[in-house]
Amino acid sequence: MNQPIPRYAVLRSDRTWQNITTARLATTPTGVLTLARVPGLPKGQTVNLPAPFEVPASGLAIGPCHEHYFTHADQPQLIWLDDICHTRKVLPIVATPGTSLGEFNQPRGLLLGPLNSLYVADSANGRVQIFQLPGLELRAIWHEPLQHPTGLATDSQNRVYVLDQGLEKVVRFSSWGSPDTTYNAAMAGHSELVSPVFFAIDESDRLYVSDADTNQIWQVSSAGESLFSVPLPNDSFQPRALVADSDRL
Repeated sequence: MNQPIPRYAVLRSDRTWQNITTARLATTPTGVLTLARVPGLPKGQTVNLPAPFEVPASGLAIGPCHEHYFTHADQPQLIWLDDICHTRKVLPIVATPGTSLGEFNQPRGLLLGPLNSLYVADSANGRVQIFQLPGLELRAIWHEPLQHPTGLATDSQNRVYVLDQGLEKVVRFSSWGSPDTTYNAAMAGHSELVSPVFFAIDESDRLYVSDADTNQIWQVSSAGESLFSVPLPNDSFQPRALVADSDRL
C-alpha cells in the first residue's frame, strides 16, 4: 500500500513571513501577526474641531418584531431592516433628493405611530409622509402648516406631534392629519421656545422640549398652555436628545 507523500508549507522562517499579503494585520518585532493599530495622534496631542459641533440628527424607529427603520439626513432614503427574515428594503431605490410621492429630501425623524403606520419627517420638502405597515405603501402626506419638520412623537390619544425647526415650534395633529388649531395657537404663544431641537412626551401627555439657544428643557401641559423650566444639574448643561419613560426623563 502506497503511503501518502507528506507535503509542507513554510509560513514563517525566523521572523519573516514568506510570500503573504496581510490585510488589517501588522507584524510585531518578534514576527507575531497582530491586528493593525488604528492611526492616531502622537501621545499628548488632542483633537480640536472647529464649531459648530451640532449635526442634524438622523431617524431611528424599532418595531415590535425587531424590525429597524433608519433615515440619514444626508441620504434621501428610508432603510428598513428585518432581523427575523434577514431582509432589507430601501425607499426610494435611487438615492437622489426628490419631491415626488415617496421621495425624500433630508429625511429626519421617524415614528411608528397610529393606524399601524410609519411616519417620516421629510424635512427639506416641508412635509410628513405616512407609510402603511408592513408593506410601506404610501398612505398620506401632511403639508400644512409645516416648513421644516425634524421630529415626531405620539401621545396616549394617538395624536401626532411634529417638531418643526422652520416654525421653531411643536405642532399637533389628529391621527388622521387634521391640525389641532387650539393646541397650535397655544404653543405659538410661548416665546421662551427660541430654538427647539428635540422633544419627548410622557405618560400624562406632557411635552418636554430641549432648546439649543437657551440650553433649557421646557415642560408643556397636554393642552399646550402652561410652560415650566425643568431644573438642570448646572449652568453648563446642554440638553439635546430626550426620551420620557414613565416618570423619568
